[in-house]
Amino acid sequence: MLRKTLLFSLFLFVSQLHAQTEADFEKFGQGIFSLISDTGSYPNLEYIRIKSWKQLIDEQKLESAEKEEWKLRMQETYANDKIEFEKKLGLIVQEYRAASIKGAELTYLESAYVPHPKWKNWYQCYMRFSFEHEGLQTMVDLNYELYFNGKGLLFIGTRFDEDF
Repeated sequence: MLRKTLLFSLFLFVSQLHAQTEADFEKFGQGIFSLISDTGSYPNLEYIRIKSWKQLIDEQKLESAEKEEWKLRMQETYANDKIEFEKKLGLIVQEYRAASIKGAELTYLESAYVPHPKWKNWYQCYMRFSFEHEGLQTMVDLNYELYFNGKGLLFIGTRFDEDF
């Protein structure tokens, strides 16, 4: 009986962790939507830091030498990658906020994610919303990548683009 109780408790604990992660992804997607659609909102959406990058690399099933190679490569490109990402994000935020001020209507629809095919705790994501302005309505997907460090989600890489 004790064994069944422990297994059931473990199952509930793992289920709650998964549910929390689902909620984190949804909250992050809504934060992006708030960032692009609400001129007075600035949600806390962070870009991965070098320390977290190293943590991500250490979590992978790679040989020690390969991990060190990835860390060196990341340190060499980190500043440029972050600047490129911030420019992409900034341009999209500027575009949709300007349209919102001119009367465009943006409606949040959904967020989704899939695990990266090669990297543990790295996710390929999108946030979908409808955009309506001057009689034109379209669906927009914002594509981005996230890292889950056990505490929260962080933007990773340079991908932040839109599909119509």
